[in-house]
Amino acid sequence: MEQMTSLLASMLDYNSKSLNQMAAQVHTFFDTLGGHSAFLKAELSEELLQSFRASLLLRIRRSQFQMREIRTTIINLPRADDELPQPTDVNQILKKILIRLCSNHDSKIKVRPSLDERITPQKYPPKACHEAFKALLAWRLELAARQGERSRFHVRTKQLSQYIEISLWDNGGSLTDEQIKNLYDPLYSLNKKPQRLAWAVHCLEIIIGGHVFFHDEDNSMHNSRMIILLPLTCQ
Repeated sequence: MEQMTSLLASMLDYNSKSLNQMAAQVHTFFDTLGGHSAFLKAELSEELLQSFRASLLLRIRRSQFQMREIRTTIINLPRADDELPQPTDVNQILKKILIRLCSNHDSKIKVRPSLDERITPQKYPPKACHEAFKALLAWRLELAARQGERSRFHVRTKQLSQYIEISLWDNGGSLTDEQIKNLYDPLYSLNKKPQRLAWAVHCLEIIIGGHVFFHDEDNSMHNSRMIILLPLTCQ
């Protein structure tokens, strides 16, 4: 985790320097352009050239702002070495998050939890586990909310032989292949708050040691079931 965070920071530093160099090149280019091209002087007004310069610089500044946002998010991401695994009740975490999230939707979404009471507390890093669940539950609830009064959201937990299975699905609509691909890209949505979907998947798989995948029942990703497998770490 620490190596990955360091690598991402290095990439951001490199890209930031490149953007600064690009901005300097834009200034140099436009400062010398008019003096070296009689054609441009005849065809393009000074106002138009300056407008073009401002437009390019605005794009660069937006990219720099996005870089700063991503850097800020990386600093606040949960780390494996910041938390010692502690007994964590998965069912209780899910219940608390659902109550809080559903209150934000004015209780229009009909949530149907089916929680396996046989599941005992497991040793996971509590912050990483909680933040990952919150991001994924919020995402699926937002999908369900598109259906208004007909919204349905299901969450189920089940104890298997070596794993705890958590299933999430809703009636919000289809997921595209691109959306699912992006969920496994650690750089995707790092600066999109509060969901941070890709990082939630990364937390569950890398920090906690679980598995996250989708089960497509009708080849269209409509109502696709998201399945999270968490290892049994204590009895």
